[in-house]
Amino acid sequence: MNFLKTIFTKNFWKESSKYLLSLFFITLFIIIGLFFKTYFDSKNELKEDLTKRIDLISKAVRPVELDNLNASSLDLEKREYKDLKFKLESLRSVSSDLRFLYITKEIEGKIYFVVDSEPDYSPDVSFAGDQYDEAPNVLIDYSKTTVRDTAASTIITDAYSDRWGKWISVYAPVRDSTGRFFVVGADLDYAKAIEPVIANFLILSLISIFLLTLILGVMYISHEEREVLKNKTAFISLASHELRAPMTGIMWTIENLLTEKSLDPDHRASLKAVHGTTRNLIALVNDFLNYVTLDNEVKKMDWKNVEVVDLLNTSIETLKDLADVRNIKIQKEGFEDFGKSLVFADKSKLSSAFNNLISNAIKYSKDNGNVIIKVSGFESSIVILFKDEGIGIKKADQTKIFQGMYRTEEAKEHTVQGTGLGLNFVKKIVLMHKGSIDLSSEIGKGTEVKVIIPLNKNNLS
Repeated sequence: MNFLKTIFTKNFWKESSKYLLSLFFITLFIIIGLFFKTYFDSKNELKEDLTKRIDLISKAVRPVELDNLNASSLDLEKREYKDLKFKLESLRSVSSDLRFLYITKEIEGKIYFVVDSEPDYSPDVSFAGDQYDEAPNVLIDYSKTTVRDTAASTIITDAYSDRWGKWISVYAPVRDSTGRFFVVGADLDYAKAIEPVIANFLILSLISIFLLTLILGVMYISHEEREVLKNKTAFISLASHELRAPMTGIMWTIENLLTEKSLDPDHRASLKAVHGTTRNLIALVNDFLNYVTLDNEVKKMDWKNVEVVDLLNTSIETLKDLADVRNIKIQKEGFEDFGKSLVFADKSKLSSAFNNLISNAIKYSKDNGNVIIKVSGFESSIVILFKDEGIGIKKADQTKIFQGMYRTEEAKEHTVQGTGLGLNFVKKIVLMHKGSIDLSSEIGKGTEVKVIIPLNKNNLS
């Protein structure tokens, strides 16, 4: 019930993936097209089948067999009548779906039976000379017209009703040896005629229901996952905001206390430890906030020309203290060559990505090590390489490292605090800038992260 309620809500269709929506409507249009095709194909197949059968029946009636018949009650005792009736009975018996098979003749605008396939004891029998009072107008017009048309062809009626039921009839012309015109007619029960059509429609309907339900099911699951993610995101965002303010206040208080010259060494050391822990907690909270708000800020991107090297220098300066504490040197390469290179970017977002990558390189490096940031060009793009001499990442983990909430065992053992959201966050930002990001690493030797971002074509250096 929840499934049905959900798929009939406006939000379900509004928030569904455009790819799934496209798939649903494309499938729906294909199904509608198949229904029409099935209908017309079945109709044409029926017409072709009836045309072939009535042609065979009309050819089975030899002209000489009609020479002595006049659509009169006097024909009843004639051998030609009895022989022809037996032939029609035999022909109808091999076509069980044909309810009536008969030969008629038009006389002064009225239709009379010459012979039919019903046994004499049947309540539905029509004898020679009986007028066909309920003859369809199609048969009357066909009989009148075909008398004058030596090239007359088979015709098939649309569905019509009379006192015997609902029918589809097919007519073909026959002539006797003298050229007199007769009509061979066959009536097919409409219900039996459309059985193949109904069967095809039922099969197609079942397949259609299955496919559409399957797609709707995928859309429903996707919708439910989005709702859960939305609720989680809202909770994380709220919790992070509520945590950041008091932690920032604690950090400022500690920083003020650390400026006191009268503080004894033991207390100073304890405050510094608390300060470091608080700073790490604020960084974690910021990671969560950045992650949960990034997708919502895609439409709010502040696009402008940005100097990449200037951004990198700002990030390096911001994180210099973090590197100095562990005596890690940050080496810059290619900065002068690409000092004026511009990219069309959101300065704040790209700066966050660079901060994250440089911070990772420092955090996972060994003490007294080196972090290399190299800028180069490739075609109409700028390439930034972030290289550390840290713990490295196993090959099996390198394909997972850009997933959210994923941390390697080495990172956990290294006791570096983190959420596992950093590289996922960076990748999203790089992709927003139509760029690419790649990672290569070796355990114990370090990691290289390569970011490629298209240069502003109007401002190539």
